[in-house]
Amino acid sequence: MKTTFVSTFSIGEATRNSIARAQTNLTRAQTELSTGQLQDAGRELGATYGSLVGFRQEHAELGALRDSNSQVAAQLDVAQLSLQSLVDGAKDFVAQLVGAQQVGLEGNVLQQLGEAGLATLTDRVNVQYNGAYVFAGTNTGAPPLVDYFQSGGSAAKSAMDSAFAAEFGFNSSDPRVAEISGVEMSAYIEGSYSAVFDDANWQANWSSASDTVPTLKISSYETVRAPASANESAFSKLASAYAAAADFGTENLGSAARQVMASSLAELASEAIDELGAMQAGIGTSQERIALANDRLGIQQSILSNSVSELNDVDPFEASTRLTTLLTQVETSYSVTARINQMSILNYL
Repeated sequence: MKTTFVSTFSIGEATRNSIARAQTNLTRAQTELSTGQLQDAGRELGATYGSLVGFRQEHAELGALRDSNSQVAAQLDVAQLSLQSLVDGAKDFVAQLVGAQQVGLEGNVLQQLGEAGLATLTDRVNVQYNGAYVFAGTNTGAPPLVDYFQSGGSAAKSAMDSAFAAEFGFNSSDPRVAEISGVEMSAYIEGSYSAVFDDANWQANWSSASDTVPTLKISSYETVRAPASANESAFSKLASAYAAAADFGTENLGSAARQVMASSLAELASEAIDELGAMQAGIGTSQERIALANDRLGIQQSILSNSVSELNDVDPFEASTRLTTLLTQVETSYSVTARINQMSILNYL
């Protein structure tokens, strides 16, 4: 019979290694019980881990898209508020002009309405969101609409003054504006004055916006257009109506010329109101599409979250049971190790 000698050191070392492994498993179990998720998903899932990574990545991408949509929606909200303000102001302006045709309106009052309208137009078209100009097209770093009354003069006002002087032979502050007839005023507004606001002159003297409006992605297969550019004709028509009221020498205009001007400007402003309404409808459609896209993205995220949970979540009951078992094992191992360490041959001599 062969006898094998085993030292207490060997037994103790094996027990210590067992304790170390148990402590590692114990730490993992404690983490999984507290977080509800696998501590080392790659180790536990093996080849399936790639699916978990893919689900998480797609979930993050959808979340980023929803965040982006929130920013786009907020930008569209700002645009809607600005357009509504312009519509309200234009309607009041038209009402004042209609009243002027019926009961008469002092020239200085008409001038004040034009100046106030231009100031509001400039303020609303130059609105910003997150530091970007909403109606600037792709040129979001610069105010899209020039300040007509800016210090030192503006190209827009110079163009207005030049057109008026070329038509009548004197500027709008000259007392001779009282000699302008209704027929002459009508011919000017429909002719050389309208040219001041054609596309080329509008972009040269009034607007720094680009014609191109960015297209924004709202889902994996959908896009919407950003708010309209300041180069839309609604803005130029409104500027034309306000600028004429503010800068045609209305204080000195004769009654016939003033009546013609009021009628023409009311028509321009009314056209602008209709076009602004169409722009609002387009933005409203985009807002609705964003809301629906976010709903769908939320559903997709929920499905992905469930897929992640199925792979990565741990059963709390099973984790608690495993933790209790490991604690018992560790405590038992400590007890056995202590007893082995106390063993000595001297106790048997």
